[in-house]
Amino acid sequence: MKGLGSRVFLKILKVTGISVGTLLVLLFVLPFLFPKTIAGKVKQWVNSSITSELDFSKANLSFFTHFPALTLTLEDVRLTGSAPFSKETLLSAEGVSFGIDLFSVFSKSVKVDQVYLSGARVNIKVDENGNANYNVYKSTGNSADTSSSDVGVQIEKIVIRNTRINYVDMSVPFSMEAVNLNYTGKGDLAKAVFDLSSRLSADSLSLAYDHNTYVNNKQLKAKLITVINTKSLTLVFKDNRIRINKLPMHFSGHFDFLAHGYEMDLNVDSRRTDLENIITAIPPDMSGWLRDTKVKGSTVFNVRLRGRYDAGTNTMPDLRFNLSINDGYIKHKEATAPLEGLDMALRVRLPGLNQDSLRVMLDTFHFKLAKGFCDIRFQSLGLERPDIESEIKADLDLNTWDKAMGLKGVEFGGLYKVDLKANGIFSRGQNPENWRREIVVTSIPAFSLVSTLSNGYLKFDSLPVPIQDISFNIRSSCKDNNYRHTILDISDINFAILKNFFKGNIKVTNPAAPDIDADISGRFHLGDIAKSFPMGDILLDGDLVVGIKSKGVYDSERKSFPLTVAHASVKDGKLKSGYYPRPVERINLNIDITNNDGEPSHTTIEIKPLNFEFDGEPFTLTASLVNPDDIRYDVDAEGILDLGKLYQVFGVPEYKASGWLRAALVLKGKQSDAMAGRYHLLDNSGTIELKDIQLGMQAFRSH
Repeated sequence: MKGLGSRVFLKILKVTGISVGTLLVLLFVLPFLFPKTIAGKVKQWVNSSITSELDFSKANLSFFTHFPALTLTLEDVRLTGSAPFSKETLLSAEGVSFGIDLFSVFSKSVKVDQVYLSGARVNIKVDENGNANYNVYKSTGNSADTSSSDVGVQIEKIVIRNTRINYVDMSVPFSMEAVNLNYTGKGDLAKAVFDLSSRLSADSLSLAYDHNTYVNNKQLKAKLITVINTKSLTLVFKDNRIRINKLPMHFSGHFDFLAHGYEMDLNVDSRRTDLENIITAIPPDMSGWLRDTKVKGSTVFNVRLRGRYDAGTNTMPDLRFNLSINDGYIKHKEATAPLEGLDMALRVRLPGLNQDSLRVMLDTFHFKLAKGFCDIRFQSLGLERPDIESEIKADLDLNTWDKAMGLKGVEFGGLYKVDLKANGIFSRGQNPENWRREIVVTSIPAFSLVSTLSNGYLKFDSLPVPIQDISFNIRSSCKDNNYRHTILDISDINFAILKNFFKGNIKVTNPAAPDIDADISGRFHLGDIAKSFPMGDILLDGDLVVGIKSKGVYDSERKSFPLTVAHASVKDGKLKSGYYPRPVERINLNIDITNNDGEPSHTTIEIKPLNFEFDGEPFTLTASLVNPDDIRYDVDAEGILDLGKLYQVFGVPEYKASGWLRAALVLKGKQSDAMAGRYHLLDNSGTIELKDIQLGMQAFRSH
């Protein structure tokens, strides 16, 4: 019996070994027997089922790519988009793999039940009219009978690895970018209605609407269950959990594909979560700040997009957004006192995504900071003619606030108070007093404002010198909606940079015909400004002195001019920008403006002189101008200006100037004589030469 048992056992091992060996041989041999046949059938089926074109370099068949499935892998895949993007790439990938039902290899129809996409770039585009490049699949009504197709599709699994997706919809406008996207979806896609279970992650996700970024380079993880109805082209999101950085959210609703747009009801809800989690999901990268800052508090936010989108009829869905913060607390590790008791209730409504219907309701925004506080209430309706109701009160030590928040790059200081109330509509329109087109402010909110700053301080971390001794006292109001009734009184204006200073007082009533009372003085070595304030590529040097005293009404119609004594001078000035390698230098200017009796005809402007040197060429201007209503002029100008090079110094975008000017002029006379043709009363002599002058702007260039 022992010998019999041994022989049976050996026979079983032998049969098993032969079977396993045969199976292994088949695993290696089958891929070499059928790749061209299967690849040809798949390519023929795909290209007969889509309106664009699929192409790839070669095909490999293997059991080991996604074991145990027999997998057809297409390498270097390129799929073009549908019209009007038929010449652009919709999808390119290192590889696209199809899981093949092994038994279907021996039948007339090859069955595809799994799809794998790796190392892909997907570029989805929708133009201003709602035409999309992803409409590549032929509908049943336009396709041939698929009953005799050589390929059957019964997909049960979709896997995407290391893929980058760019989505740009110009009709909304909306854009989305996902980097290193990984996705696994399972479900019986052959059914008319099926559940798709999905897991999704991306190293970086960015979302933007109307060119404003709302999610910027955030990590994404999601677990989704979606009901898909292929007959009605409806998606129902019934159990979806999403995490953006640390922020957990729930996503629900439905999305229906229509003939000309979408019908949607999408709801994103954070439920109750920590304030810190919300901060990790907002656009700037706050991870470094959070490591050094203690943040507490609870938040709830909700976003809902509901309605129909149809670009052809300009129908848009409604957007609702709610955000609340309760008992918030923020304290940086270097702070002496926390920002605490932070409460906020914000509601935003955008019916039909119409900006003129935008309603913002900040019902409360409050926090305490040591002995200080901040209270804000704000409501507005519309953007073109916003109807505003606002109330702001604050009493803050800016240095305590700066340290509590742990702000980087800049340091604030000073005691700041503000009390603002505003109510009414801000609008602009045609000036009713002028029959010619003249757009002016027609209404402003009635308001009252009291704002003070004392012992102010501002220092940028990247610069060595602070702006200090900053102070002002602002009192401004408008009793109704007529901006002409505005009163602006700014007193105790002061700031200093090293030994440089600016100080003064300004009071203005009725901006339309301003009644001015101003006393301003300042003295600066211009090179010191760059030690305190970021100037970019601009280089300044020289000494500036300014002094202005002005009191009275300026009204051109009533022939009124304020009593004025004003002086400004620049000595050994220099100006250089990043747009041109050489500066305008040796700038010297003395200008005086005087009016001693309020008569416009007695207003004088004396420039004595203005001179500078640019690219080795000097230029000098001396001028005396009297009476703005009928200018009596005495001008002497001499020098050469290369307009193209000089224009580059100031680098105004979208404009262009070139050519040069040579002047040796003496001009003396009166504006009214020149306009009336009484040239015998003018004393004009000299020469002015223009050469190769060209002026242009981008808006007038031909396309």
